[in-house]
Amino acid sequence: SNLVLSSSTGTSEIISASKFNVKADGQVTASNILANGGTIGGFTITGDKLSGGTDSDYVGLEPGVGIQLGDSTFADAKFSVTTAGALKSTSGTIGGFS
Repeated sequence: SNLVLSSSTGTSEIISASKFNVKADGQVTASNILANGGTIGGFTITGDKLSGGTDSDYVGLEPGVGIQLGDSTFADAKFSVTTAGALKSTSGTIGGFS
C-alpha cells in the first residue's frame, strides 16, 4: 500500500497507490470507484441513477425502474425495459418481421 507523491510543479499530485494510479495526462486506473454524484463521459451520476442527453436523445439507467431511451420521463420513452423485463418499443424488427 505505497503512496507516491510528486511536486514537480509545486503542487502535490497522487501518482500511484495500491490499486490506484493517476498519470500526468489525467488517465486514472482504479479497481473500484464509488460516486454519489458527478459526471463521467457525459453521463450524469446521481445517488441511484445514470443518465445522459436531453429528452429526444435521453438515456437512463435507474435501479428499481429500468432502462429508457428517447425521453427523460420513463412512461414517455420510445424504448424502455422495466426491472420486471417488460419491453416497450414504438417500432422495430424481430427475426425479420417488422
